Amino acid sequence: MKRAATSILSILLLCLTISSAMAQKPLSYRDGYIELDQGNFHNAFVTFKRLAEQSGAWSQNELGFMHLGKQDFKAAAEWFRRAAEQGLARAQFNLGGLNETGRGVPKSNVHALQWFWITA
Repeated sequence: MKRAATSILSILLLCLTISSAMAQKPLSYRDGYIELDQGNFHNAFVTFKRLAEQSGAWSQNELGFMHLGKQDFKAAAEWFRRAAEQGLARAQFNLGGLNETGRGVPKSNVHALQWFWITA
């Protein structure tokens, strides 16, 4: 009886270890796109945010777009800025567009042109 209980506990512990390891698998930018393709916008947002917080420029740019979709221009500008400062041309262009229109940042044609110039 004691041996059976020990075996069951060992199996449960193994299952918990495996499921924990699977839950902690490293995320990739592709994981976020898979979630988007499946229509899981919340999961995609969470995935991109976790990656963006680790300085992932592509994920930061993607978060910027997701915030644009929610009409949260200030947050979009912040994520585009983070990615732009890492040299991501798409984010630089996006940030220039926000500067040109004054959405999420003060309207500034000078800053817009600076970002557009860097992009080119």
